[in-house]
Amino acid sequence: MPKPVVLVGERAGSGIPDIYQVIKTNDKKQTTKTESHREKIREFLTQTELASARDIAEIIGLSAERTRVILSKMDGVEPVGENRNRKYMLKK
Repeated sequence: MPKPVVLVGERAGSGIPDIYQVIKTNDKKQTTKTESHREKIREFLTQTELASARDIAEIIGLSAERTRVILSKMDGVEPVGENRNRKYMLKK
């Protein structure tokens, strides 16, 4: 069964809108994958106590950017430090 396609428009500044095709995915499947990644992050932080987003990303197999998004939305994980020196740890 083909996935539904949604057309999304965006103004490019030139007066001509850019049109992108976005394929809708099953939200439940995405939530399950994200929850799986959260569990891996919790396990890793339990073992290491303090880790950078890059270190965590390598372990769970995601990009550092996606890992940062997941970390920012996780309860029980707190950032330590600023910007380039930021590490993450489990709240006590």
